[in-house]
Amino acid sequence: MLTKINSDDIKWSNLVKPNFLYRGNSQTMFEIKYLNHLLKDGGDYFGCRSSGNILTFCDNGINILSFSSLLPHTHSISNYNEDEIRNMIKFESESFYPLTMSPLIMVIDIEKYKDRLYRSDSGWGIIIKDPINFDDIKIIASSKNKYEFLDYINEKSRNGIKLILEEDVIKYIPQEDLIDRYHKNRDLYRKLLLDKLEISSEISNKKVDEAIEKLEEKLS
Repeated sequence: MLTKINSDDIKWSNLVKPNFLYRGNSQTMFEIKYLNHLLKDGGDYFGCRSSGNILTFCDNGINILSFSSLLPHTHSISNYNEDEIRNMIKFESESFYPLTMSPLIMVIDIEKYKDRLYRSDSGWGIIIKDPINFDDIKIIASSKNKYEFLDYINEKSRNGIKLILEEDVIKYIPQEDLIDRYHKNRDLYRKLLLDKLEISSEISNKKVDEAIEKLEEKLS
């Protein structure tokens, strides 16, 4: 069951800028949704469907758990040793190739969504009900942009958070992402990408090239 909440009642973390909602996600999943948006259905962004509702779970702050989606099937990378983490990332990277296996953080200005904020019975996070316009989503951490999220964290905490992420997360991010691969061999990766997204190869090369350019802009 969902309970509507008033944005004025949200207690913002003193670690971050207020009036922004933060969402950790895997870059793989974001690339799939954004490229489908550009190449196929033109739909908006959302996290999941539940009991007939379209929901996106967010948080009122950033912490190490925002990056837990580096390992999509776990909640905390601290539960695994370094070899286990690398093996899991390798498996996920191969499963979704040529898409990018990397953590991602997005930020959404709460102003446009004040009338669509809810909590679930579990009480976890803040939920935006119904789709979110991609134009309202800013990516502040990705394979192309590892540190912009620090601008949203108060200055006293920035160095500590950066050190934790460098030691526990960023070192596991692959050096090559979808954008890099695509620029190296457009014909090959255009085909691999369309196959992975289950999009007809009859789509024009120009449209795919333009979609990759827009994706790069979005992630940077």
